[in-house]
Parts: sequence; C-alpha cells; structure tokens
Amino acid sequence: MLATPFLAKPVFYGSDFANWGFIVLLILHVLPAVVAVVAGLMALRYKKGSDSHIAWGMYFCWAMMATALSGIVLDVIRLSFYVAENHQKYPGYGMPSSYPARFAFFYAAACVFYLVKVVQHPLNFSRESTTQQPTRFPWFALGLFLAGTGLSLLISARYNPWTGALWIIWTFMLIIFATGLLPLCSKKWPAFGLHQHRLAALSLAAFSWWGAVQGFGPAIYIALKGADSGTTVYTGDLPGNFSPDFFLFLVAWLPPFLIGAYLLRRYIRASRN
Repeated sequence: MLATPFLAKPVFYGSDFANWGFIVLLILHVLPAVVAVVAGLMALRYKKGSDSHIAWGMYFCWAMMATALSGIVLDVIRLSFYVAENHQKYPGYGMPSSYPARFAFFYAAACVFYLVKVVQHPLNFSRESTTQQPTRFPWFALGLFLAGTGLSLLISARYNPWTGALWIIWTFMLIIFATGLLPLCSKKWPAFGLHQHRLAALSLAAFSWWGAVQGFGPAIYIALKGADSGTTVYTGDLPGNFSPDFFLFLVAWLPPFLIGAYLLRRYIRASRN
C-alpha cells in the first residue's frame, strides 16, 4: 500500500493510477505551502510599501490560496472515496487525521480566502483610517463566523471535541470577527486601514508557520524513528472523553500566533512614532 511521503498515512483508492494521482495532489499542496512560508518571511524582511515587499506579499497570497484550495480537494477526496480504507491504522503507517481535524482544516481554508481578500483590499494599504468610506455589511465574514459556530457545535455534539480542532476554529473565528465584524460593533476600530492589512497578513503568516512545523516536524521524526508499527483502532470519527492532549495541542498551536501578535504590536507602535 502506498503512503504519503511525509507523514506515512495510508493511500488506498482502488488502483495504482488513483493512488499516485492522490500523491501528486498532495505534492501540489505541499509545494505552495513551502513557498508561502518563504514568501511571507521575505515580505516581512522588506520595508512596507517597497516594490520587494509588495511582490513577495503577492507571492505569499497566491501560495496561501493554492495551499488552501489543494487542501480542500484533498480532504474532499479523503472523506468521499474509500473512506474506511483510508481511515484506519495499519502497521508501519501513520494514524489518519480525525474528522474534527478535517473539518477544522476545511474551515481554515475558507478563512484563508477571506483573509487574502482583506490583505489585498486597496483601502487597507492606506496609512490613514478611511472611516469616511461606506462599510458594506460583511456577509462573508458573518457567514464564516456562523459556520465556525456551527462546526464547534457539531464537533462537540457528534465527534470528539478534545482533539484540538476547536482551537483552530476558535482562533480563526476570532480573527474573522476582528477583521470583518468588529468595525460594526465599535467606532474605535475602523473598517479599513493598515491595521486590517497587518492583522490579516500576519494571521496568514502565523498559520503558514504552524503548518510548516505541524507537517515537517512529525515527518522528520518518522524519517528518523520510522512509523508506528502498532494497530491502534481509529477513533477519529467517534465521540471521545476529555484528554490533557487538548491543552497540549494549544501549546503547539499558539506560539506562531503569539509571534504574529508581537509583530503586529511592534508595527503598530512603530507607525505611531
């Protein structure tokens, strides 16, 4: 049986052609993810408004959208074809992702498209808050926020809420609220301006950093130690009891976003001086 080249997860879709097709799609997911990490760091290196900053920022946005789109396609395939075969633990293979994790990645991918739009909005490149501009009701932001609420309830009621997927959903709900809904609630937070651009861009960058660590960290471990030879029963589609791993996941999830928050605060303070 084929396995994914990084995390050694099983790949079974009925034929060699289909199996290798999935591997190709996975590579097309990983490549733009790597580009996004590099492009995001390069954009941060150059002065805001410079040609280099804008160029690398565009590469970053395109790479994030390509990563999100390919991730959606991969998860649709995983949840639609040969589901039982691809959601069990085989000796020498990695454990497949849980259903809550797949839902969280779906949600994160949708949020990526929204945040890229916020980053690229022409009014968000101005150093002056454009409060005089009419604010259209952010239906997309509201829809994403409600979708996050619905997924949280679904995971809590039907699946295991202690896998850490909720941290992903809740974090993006908070970012969506700040960029799309907070301007409706507070006049102190203008609908447009550099604050929106920086918050959205650094949130995307933090997500790309976490994705790199989450993807390549276990891959390096598997390359050195080998995949688990056990046959643990897959329970990723079932309810589950509380586990301290819920907070351990937060420990791994939070640091990139804390770095992003630090950079955001630093840039805001610099712009005021």
